[in-house]
Amino acid sequence: MKHILSVVVVLLASGCVAINSENVSGWSFIDGGSSTKRYAYSVVKKADGHPVRSGETSMRFEVRSGDCGMIYDWNDCKEQRERKELRQSNNYNVGENWYHWSIYLPKNYPDSWQARTTLGQFHNKNHNNKTHMIPAFMFRINGKANLKTREYFEFYTLEDHIHGSTGSGDPDLTSIDEMRGNWTDILVHVKWSTKKDGFFRVYVNGNPKPTYSRSGSTKRKTYPVIFFKIGIYNSWVSGEMPTRIVYYDDVRKGTSCSEVTEYFDCDRISGRS
Repeated sequence: MKHILSVVVVLLASGCVAINSENVSGWSFIDGGSSTKRYAYSVVKKADGHPVRSGETSMRFEVRSGDCGMIYDWNDCKEQRERKELRQSNNYNVGENWYHWSIYLPKNYPDSWQARTTLGQFHNKNHNNKTHMIPAFMFRINGKANLKTREYFEFYTLEDHIHGSTGSGDPDLTSIDEMRGNWTDILVHVKWSTKKDGFFRVYVNGNPKPTYSRSGSTKRKTYPVIFFKIGIYNSWVSGEMPTRIVYYDDVRKGTSCSEVTEYFDCDRISGRS
């Protein structure tokens, strides 16, 4: 399914962002006002030993302790934040859409108890591009402790900020232990709407049944623009963070399930939708 085309390079004030269109289709991305370190983002090759979901390349993100940046009137470095993210730059999200991304955590990916780590997020903003960006749906690492056994577990969790995310009660999509050393496939089916006819559904690793499904509004009336970000985002950082490396591949947007994924049975999913 990958479209093997030339590399698209976007020149920014903070440097260059290389996007290989075998990794991304249906939209484009630019730097999200994050770390400008050379190691923070790169397109890497399977031939060099990097994990790749399909094709020959994937996108590698790395955030080390203290890596931060700023965009418009927001400064991560003053707000206990660290990040390297790419931000959707075109073809903003309206109506009904399908999205897919594959994410890989190395086997030695560290726990996230020192911060709240987000790996992918849909954001709201108003028509003024320079301010008022607030989360809509965030895919975060969420830690949970078993007080009886004194064991600590982490999960890839969806935070639905449109309907009032509570943190502790948000749905877990899969465990971080299962993600380490493996590709995790995420499929999202959304109807963007400020009314009751909207919906947001998340499917994981080929399962035709949604792991999360919610009907109703999917965006705010006062913040009607929806955009997506991928990468690594640490918020509420407490102390020195260990280095984090995450790979993304097959980051796709389209108007049908089959347009964005080959890892899910779209016929079975369409029968449920």
